[in-house]
Amino acid sequence: IESLGDVGNLLGVLSKTKIENADASKEEDKKNILALVKKDIGFGVLNSKVNALLREWIKATLMGVVDEQSKAESDDGLDNANMLYNIGGAFRKIGDYNKAMETYEQALDIRKRVLGEEGMDEDVDTAAVYNGIGNVKYAK
Repeated sequence: IESLGDVGNLLGVLSKTKIENADASKEEDKKNILALVKKDIGFGVLNSKVNALLREWIKATLMGVVDEQSKAESDDGLDNANMLYNIGGAFRKIGDYNKAMETYEQALDIRKRVLGEEGMDEDVDTAAVYNGIGNVKYAK
């Protein structure tokens, strides 16, 4: 994952996803499919289910990144802490506050190990992690 900031944009797009705007290779197929959806499940329900599945996929992908980061710490643990902080923010945007908190706490633990308690006092990125934790607590 190169840019976790894009997760917010992706979630914004997902919230606007409408199956009725989907394309098909043949216009007749599109009309038939949309008629079936309208008759059986309805557009709102299908849009909601597709959105939920995509959110779960995003969460699973993010958890895979967290697992990879936990197993393969680089020479600079702060890179891992920053990645975990960004993933925590993505979980917060998705609304998975427990995973967000867990990930923020992992980032904080790494920062404590690398910087020490005194080094954390002057570190802006550590303050950002505390801010993320505060935002999650506020959202709960």
